[in-house]
Amino acid sequence: MQKKFWRQSVWIGLTILATFLATKAEATFASTKALGMAAANTAAPQDSLIVAYNPAGITEVGDRFDLGINYIRTESRAKVKGSLNPLYNGSFDGAKTKEIFAPEFGLAKALPYRLSAGLAVYNSDYLKTKFGRPVPILGTTRAGLEYVHETVAGTIAWQVDPCQTIGISINYMVQRFKIEGVQNTIQASAFPTDVTNRGYNYSHGVGFTLGWLGHFTRYFSIGISYRPRTHMSRFHKYKGFFAERGRLDISSLLTAGIAFHPFCFLTLTFDVQHINWRENRSLRNKSIPNVFIHPTGSRKGPGFDWTNQTFYRAGIAYAINDEWTVRAGYRYAHTSIRARSTLVNIPTLTCTQSYVTMGATWSWNACSEISAFVGYGFKHSIKGKPLPAIPFGGGRVDLEEQKMIAGISLGQSY
Repeated sequence: MQKKFWRQSVWIGLTILATFLATKAEATFASTKALGMAAANTAAPQDSLIVAYNPAGITEVGDRFDLGINYIRTESRAKVKGSLNPLYNGSFDGAKTKEIFAPEFGLAKALPYRLSAGLAVYNSDYLKTKFGRPVPILGTTRAGLEYVHETVAGTIAWQVDPCQTIGISINYMVQRFKIEGVQNTIQASAFPTDVTNRGYNYSHGVGFTLGWLGHFTRYFSIGISYRPRTHMSRFHKYKGFFAERGRLDISSLLTAGIAFHPFCFLTLTFDVQHINWRENRSLRNKSIPNVFIHPTGSRKGPGFDWTNQTFYRAGIAYAINDEWTVRAGYRYAHTSIRARSTLVNIPTLTCTQSYVTMGATWSWNACSEISAFVGYGFKHSIKGKPLPAIPFGGGRVDLEEQKMIAGISLGQSY
């Protein structure tokens, strides 16, 4: 017993360290099994990382741990066209660093009195762009942006009756941010020394996620989870870039899903998830004309002008036999970037809307399994609206992005 506890403790420590040092992903990127179904698993728990989607689901995965790593390859580009200033025009590759990796870890344990507990470390959001040269319409040095949102979730769930479970995760959240090559913003900032090229800056906060899982007959289940807005400490190094002197809180998240089990070997799932990006002034505020009225870094200063996003996810899992299970899924979410704000979103380049995924699990005995998945995010382009003649010289900015994703994980019941 002591040996088993020691091994688990070592895995937890190493994984938490690896995650904070190396995690690079996009959106909630947790659970190899779930990602094989395009993350449509709010009502169909499969492993201990279900807490990233629905804390109530941890009661259904038993005593187990999961350790995995995911891979993302991005192709992205910004194109500036038609400006009267010829220095601004050009095509700029925003994915000089194309390959990134995301480790993940989860642990679940059944307790007396119909309780279950768990710990998970996963990526909740990630944006990364890195240009190989300056983007003159933004600044004079190589442009790029990196944003990491990591979550360490401690979870407790209670099976109220044989058909219903409720759960809560206490989330310790860390954000890491840096931006480079946006010197043209300095003159319009309330804090001109805290705008760009300041290196990494960290923000911390504690929040929670509530979850419910209900079974209606043995064929049908529903899952719901809600994460309210989480207040975070400010990015003091970038108080001249973000609105409200560097504030970037974590947006609220509401997810609902259904699962249909027509046969013991087949599961069909569908999830809807809504992210309220516009709770944050740094994401909600318009970039133009705000930049001409309110200084960057102020309460009403320019932001990324994002819209809220609703994700639609569908998945299927088919157990071929006791050893093999295969999965497939599709996800769609309209991009949060508006056509009128492509200029300010050159550093983000978050354009991809549709993903298809497939995956499989091989269980070589009753307690041990290995899972893998692959996915493709279809290329999507955003054609920008005309820019003002002063100071940008007119023209427009177009953005495009596509992704390839893959992952592998080890699951162990004990």
